Amino acid sequence: MKSARLRMSVVAALALLLGALPAFGQTYPRSPVRVIVPFPAGGGVDAAGRILAQRLGESFGKPFLIENRGGANGNIGTEAAAKSPSDGATLLFTGAGFVTNPSLYRSVPYDPVRDFEPVSLMALGPNVLVVHPSLPVKSVRELIALAKTQPGRIGFAGSGSGSTPHLAGELFNAMAGVQMVHIPYRGSGPAMIGLLAPAGTQSEVLDLLNLQVANIMRSSDMKIRMTNDGLVPIGGSREQFAAHIKGEIEKWAKVVSASGARVD
Repeated sequence: MKSARLRMSVVAALALLLGALPAFGQTYPRSPVRVIVPFPAGGGVDAAGRILAQRLGESFGKPFLIENRGGANGNIGTEAAAKSPSDGATLLFTGAGFVTNPSLYRSVPYDPVRDFEPVSLMALGPNVLVVHPSLPVKSVRELIALAKTQPGRIGFAGSGSGSTPHLAGELFNAMAGVQMVHIPYRGSGPAMIGLLAPAGTQSEVLDLLNLQVANIMRSSDMKIRMTNDGLVPIGGSREQFAAHIKGEIEKWAKVVSASGARVD
């Protein structure tokens, strides 16, 4: 059947912990910057994070070093970043779990709105809907029609409860008014990436980083690399990203509630 993209907004976010820096200008950063990726090496977030870290290092003239701190769908690394000194020497490059975990877990050791301040949305990763050739449908419309005649009998694959594919499937269920069943599998690298900072961070520092990321994302080679990895380069202002995060938290909270998905 024809592939159909589910426009699931999977955030690529770089959360950056910066304190009050008196005279940042050309002195930032004053030392190598640690970039925490709260997922294992080799996944989608890690790959995109390494690309951006390399380019940020070239832009600022100091190395941006990736540190993988996987576990609990990103919560462990995110907590580590949140508790790091707010001196600009630690960044967090994170993914969709940043906005879905607060709904999936009974509690998380951070607040995505209160504890971080957005810098820039890096990219979105669309999900692609495909079906097995044995299923007698050739379009999304035909799939929906078939699913309505067989509620609870058609399954869709995901990489675990609360994973990006699972929630994307549940969003499809809600939008189409069908009842397809999630079937968890092991696999699928941590999904997608973007750029954040804690509340109270100097706006001048945030603007500087936003500008650098925007320049990087506009470059032709970065667009090619992102596209080859299945990502849609975004960029944009800090205000747009802030609105996006709040909208994503509200959207996925409704999906999680309706699906009954829980991680803990």
